[in-house]
Amino acid sequence: MSPRSFTQVQFITRRHLSSHQGKPSLFRVPRRPTVMSNSDFAETERLFLESSQALNRLNQHLTRSLTRISTRSYSTNLPGMPELRSRHVWSLGIMFGCMGACGIVFGAWSWARNNFTVPGVSAQNQTPQKRMGMLNWLMTNFTSKTEDVRKHRWWTMLTAAFSHIEPGHLIGNLIAFNTFTHYLLHTGITPVHYAGAIVSTAMVGNLAWLLQQARKEKVDGQPARALGLSGAVMGLGAAASFAAPRAWVSLFGIVPMPLWALMGVYIAWDTYMVKSPTSGIGHAAHLGGAVAGAVYYGLVLRGRLPLQGF
Repeated sequence: MSPRSFTQVQFITRRHLSSHQGKPSLFRVPRRPTVMSNSDFAETERLFLESSQALNRLNQHLTRSLTRISTRSYSTNLPGMPELRSRHVWSLGIMFGCMGACGIVFGAWSWARNNFTVPGVSAQNQTPQKRMGMLNWLMTNFTSKTEDVRKHRWWTMLTAAFSHIEPGHLIGNLIAFNTFTHYLLHTGITPVHYAGAIVSTAMVGNLAWLLQQARKEKVDGQPARALGLSGAVMGLGAAASFAAPRAWVSLFGIVPMPLWALMGVYIAWDTYMVKSPTSGIGHAAHLGGAVAGAVYYGLVLRGRLPLQGF
C-alpha cells in the first residue's frame, strides 16, 4: 500500500469516527453512524483492492523464492531422507554397541574384584582363583601401558577405551559420549565415518598418554596404566564442535554455552593439568583425542556432512 493510500484510509476513518463521538451509556442510546456516500464507499473499496493486489504479488514472490531455495538445498545437495534415516539408525547401533561393550567390561572388572556373585553360575567357577585369573586377563588386555609397546600388544590402545573400573568414571564418559554422538549424528555422518572417528580418537588418545608416560617412567621409574573412553569422548566433542558450530550444551547441566566453548574449557583445563604429578587423570589422552577429532574432521568429515552447521 502506498503512503498516499494509507493517508486516505486514515482520513476516511477519522471522518467516520467523528460523526459519533458521543460516549454511550446505560441511559442514552448512541447516535447512529453517518451513512457513507457512494464516493466514499468507492474510494474505500479501491484502497482495499490495491492492498489485496499488493499482498497477492508479495505472496507469489515469496512462494517462488522458497521454491528455489527448497530445490537448491534439498534436491541437489542432500541425499534422500530414507538414506539419512538409515545412516542414523546404523550409527545409533554403533553407539549403543560401544556403550554395551563398556558395560560388559565394567561388569567383568566388578566380578573380578569380587564385588558381586553371578547368580546361576556354579561356585567352582566363581572362586578367588577364577576371579584373579579374570583380573589378570583384564589388566593385560584392557588397560594401556608402556609394556604393551614392547610386547606388541597394540590392541590395548583400542580395548582400553572400553574399560572402566569405577562407576562414576563409566557413567560420566557414557553421558558425554551419548551427547557428542547425537550432535554428530544430526549432521548426517555415515556409520563408517562415525566408527572411524571413535576408533581413531581412542587410539590416538591412548598413544598420546603412552608417549607422556614413557617419558615419566624414564625419570621416576613408576609404571602406570590407563583406561577409559575419555580420549574418544574428547575426539567426538572436537569433531562435533566443527560440524555443528551453533550447537549448545549445558556445563554440569546448569550453565548453557556453545559446544565449541565447552570444548575450549575442557582443552584449557587439560592443558593446564597435563604435567601435574598428583593428578590421576589422563590429561594427555584427552588432548590427544581432541587433536585427533579435529584432524579427523578436517581430513575426513569436512564437506561430507549433508546437514553440517545446524
